[in-house]
Amino acid sequence: MASSDHYRQELSAQLGRAATRGMSHILINARELHSSLGDFPDANDRMVSCRLAMRAETKAGDVLLVAEDNAAGMTVRYVLPRNSILTRTVAARHKARGLLPEALWPNYLNFQLLPMSAGPGIGARL
Repeated sequence: MASSDHYRQELSAQLGRAATRGMSHILINARELHSSLGDFPDANDRMVSCRLAMRAETKAGDVLLVAEDNAAGMTVRYVLPRNSILTRTVAARHKARGLLPEALWPNYLNFQLLPMSAGPGIGARL
């Protein structure tokens, strides 16, 4: 069974790989992160350590797309790179280009749960 440190290391590695590829954001799902360590969750596995590691990594600009209690697994859209000043710059650039609807702007800068009807679905590019 993986520990919180294992999840933090794997999450950090995934964020780092995505940033070096020049990605502006990455979607991380708790079930997929859990499975990436070779530990495949069953239907009753709550993945508490995994979700805590994901929650601890959230910063301004990150958006919780799927709630922690959802059976599909918590999903967070992490903005890259992970520097908060750059995150706000990316958010401002998205807003200026019209890629970020005005209704989502407060959620984009303050990590919050978005109503499912308020924003793009999982996998949508901003």
